[in-house]
Amino acid sequence: MTAQTMRTPFRKRSSPTLAWYVSRRILLSMLGMTALLVVLQMLFSYIGQIPDFKGEYGASEALQLVWQRLPITIVDMLPLGTLLGAVMGLGTLATTSELIIMRAAGQSVWQITRWVLRPALVLALLMLALNEWAVPRSYEQSENLRREARGVHVVAEIIGYWHRDGNQFAHVSRARADGVLEQTRIYQFDPQRQLLQVQTGAQGRFVQRGRWQLEQVNVLTLQPDGRLTRQQQAATPWRVNIEPRFLHMATADPEYLAPSRLYNMAQYSQRQGQSGGVYWLNFWQKMLSPLAVLAMTLVACAFIFGPLRSQSLGFRVVIALFTGLLFRYIQDFMGYAGLVYHAPILLMVLLPIGLTLLAGAYVLRRVS
Repeated sequence: MTAQTMRTPFRKRSSPTLAWYVSRRILLSMLGMTALLVVLQMLFSYIGQIPDFKGEYGASEALQLVWQRLPITIVDMLPLGTLLGAVMGLGTLATTSELIIMRAAGQSVWQITRWVLRPALVLALLMLALNEWAVPRSYEQSENLRREARGVHVVAEIIGYWHRDGNQFAHVSRARADGVLEQTRIYQFDPQRQLLQVQTGAQGRFVQRGRWQLEQVNVLTLQPDGRLTRQQQAATPWRVNIEPRFLHMATADPEYLAPSRLYNMAQYSQRQGQSGGVYWLNFWQKMLSPLAVLAMTLVACAFIFGPLRSQSLGFRVVIALFTGLLFRYIQDFMGYAGLVYHAPILLMVLLPIGLTLLAGAYVLRRVS
């Protein structure tokens, strides 16, 4: 038998059975750590509501509220749970010398890393799906439950909303999601920003896209000679490119809006002459969250194969925990710094993710 023939069995080939074994172990570890973090977060959230227990708001309402926010809690804890799960899973394989056996059998560091990234990608896509469909509904239901528990019975409404459409500025005192307005004041300016007219409608309602109907309208017009004239109108049309659903989304916390709605709101804000930076920031953070999860998983692999390979499992978990929290704080800081200094939002969101990917790849390349 030649030397070439003897070396053939030890080439770095991927075994489907081994790949499934590693991916399954890592997936179970990631799910376990995420579940543990979710349970702890739900417990802390419940305890944090105890001071609010009074009247109609009691322990059962608080427990129901925590349960309603379960998708939000999962999305919050999933990136950190994925990182800790990867460290725990790989650390367990290293402690039992299974990683050493895999390496001796010809499996490369990069091959094992790919097996670890597979379950991370599955969870990352799950997080993206929750952000699109489950989180907005969870947020709306929990907010409705909170208001009802405190005795505030309202149909989803907003209070004190400003809107700009070209040289027209409007203030809506109260707007309901079903298209009913109360006390709407419209300020009309000329191109030189000189006030021309003020319309005040006691009530209003949505007619069709681009058109509202104001009722009991008081019109004050500033004449060129400085005189002020007043008119009373039973009803007058208000042509403005806004819909009831946008009124509702404009006052909702962007963190809990679906990526598709964030994109629509960002586009809408830009059409109204506004930057829409907050919507773009949350949109890109949600859309790039799978890449962020993969970056953190790559760092977890670097921990096990790199500088922490001789450390205890507990020490690795602590370092991974601090790393995950640090990454989250830096990502939030970079995003809002981009808003303050008018830097490209996409670049500011990508920067910490890209640096994390490069750091993890660099460490793995040195040890491979």
